[in-house]
Amino acid sequence: MITDITLSINGLSCGYHKKEIVFVDELQLSKGDALTIAGGNGSGKSTFLRTLSGMLSPLRGSVEIDNRDLFKISSIERARIVSLLLQVESADCGLTVKELVSLGRTPYLGRFGYFSKDDVKEVERSVELCDLKDIQDMPLDRISGGERQRARLAMVLAQKTSLVLLDEPSNHLDFVHRQMLYNILENIRDDSGAIVVMVTHNLEDARRFAPRTLFLSSGKTSIFSRDQFESLKDLIVKNTSLEKEWIY
Repeated sequence: MITDITLSINGLSCGYHKKEIVFVDELQLSKGDALTIAGGNGSGKSTFLRTLSGMLSPLRGSVEIDNRDLFKISSIERARIVSLLLQVESADCGLTVKELVSLGRTPYLGRFGYFSKDDVKEVERSVELCDLKDIQDMPLDRISGGERQRARLAMVLAQKTSLVLLDEPSNHLDFVHRQMLYNILENIRDDSGAIVVMVTHNLEDARRFAPRTLFLSSGKTSIFSRDQFESLKDLIVKNTSLEKEWIY
């Protein structure tokens, strides 16, 4: 369900067991917008995404979608608005590629779980977009890591949400399919107006894909535009032992 939405974050504290890992003071995203998230291991990138998806309740603060509290929306309605691709693969034992992709339509199924013509169409479209047609009937444990990643991406696309959250979606992808990934994400932004929030360790990908990058370090956040990427690199140098020429 693609609709024109605005995502508003205010005073958002993310963490576990009352321990704050990430704090975002204020951030707004609107139709067709994109945001990349960068930071070192353990900086809270995945925790932030899980909170934005509604999987993890905030310690304080709010996430609103069109002035509605994300955490007061029913889980079914939220799943029609927000999709999430995590780094960690779920136990997909026994499923074929197409069966995994079909799980993306779960929020739209009726009480008896039957697929409508629109559900079938969305699954087929997502399989095609992610170049999976030739392997759609293969078990997931018989394909490569890159092919599984594309299948998981197709599942998220089949969900057809207004807010798409991706945790390092280019993991395991070769050069061709990495380019395919960014083409798909740009198309769903431009054609459907979806908001895309993506974690990446590749700063060049971040600069090319999104007008803004949210950088996380020691629980603190900073936002950089494309024109401020040299300042972002300077901040990384300041917070690490890396030499600037190795940051890309």
